Amino acid sequence: MDRLAPHLEPGHRRKAANRFGARAEMMAAWLLREGLFAEAAFNARTRARRPALPRKILAAALCGATVSASSMLPAPSSRSCRWMKTSQTPSSARRMATIG
Repeated sequence: MDRLAPHLEPGHRRKAANRFGARAEMMAAWLLREGLFAEAAFNARTRARRPALPRKILAAALCGATVSASSMLPAPSSRSCRWMKTSQTPSSARRMATIG
């Protein structure tokens, strides 16, 4: 990731990678949806050609590539995550557990 965006700070690189991954997953879902529509249209006709673009296969490949690429990203540090509060003491954590 450093080679792709050397001008970005590490936190911004992670945000950019997350946004790219989310868009790729949305594209895969759209391709799958269109592939299912194309399959239904193909099955509805008695004489029809197969769809030229294998959309469901492309959706599966894109989804797999996105998941494998996102699994290679380093884990966020506790400093970069807003939800990881290190200021909680064990007693306050116990109180939170008994409340919820």
